[in-house]
Amino acid sequence: MKNQIERAVKELFELKGGKISMGKAVILSRESWLVKNFSKENDDNVIAHPYLENDSYIVTWYTYESFKSKKLPDVVVEVALNGSILRAYKPTSGNFKKPIVRSSLGDLLVMILLLVFLCSYLLKDKIPYLKELKSKDWVIAFLCFLILSVIILIAQCPEYGLKNIEIFLRRFLVFFDFF
Repeated sequence: MKNQIERAVKELFELKGGKISMGKAVILSRESWLVKNFSKENDDNVIAHPYLENDSYIVTWYTYESFKSKKLPDVVVEVALNGSILRAYKPTSGNFKKPIVRSSLGDLLVMILLLVFLCSYLLKDKIPYLKELKSKDWVIAFLCFLILSVIILIAQCPEYGLKNIEIFLRRFLVFFDFF
């Protein structure tokens, strides 16, 4: 009875929260017959480029030439977070939308501003001109900072809008599971 319960709990955890890493997704995508054939045809001179999109990893496979030309990938494999291969296909312009890839310069700027803001709040008793600020002023400054952050993140890539904020939160709050 105990072994059955342990096995059931283990299966539940593997289905629910068995998140794999991006590197593991690349390794698992190599097991797809489409990637194996593609790799053999090109003498293993292939490049994998993984992305995390929604609830799965998208691993795109390129030859060096197609990667440099920034065309569509040669093979696309979708790997679920629990490690199962959802599908593998050769993309066409109609069935493949490139995932959002953008510079993290805006993210870095927002993180630096957040760090400066938090450090100045912690050191407000030590720095003379910060002693004069009231708690209400800190709240107003923080709200202004949030508005500025949203503007920076959306201006970075306007066609994706609020999706940029979600990407920033996933990068910044990686230690939280609910994102």
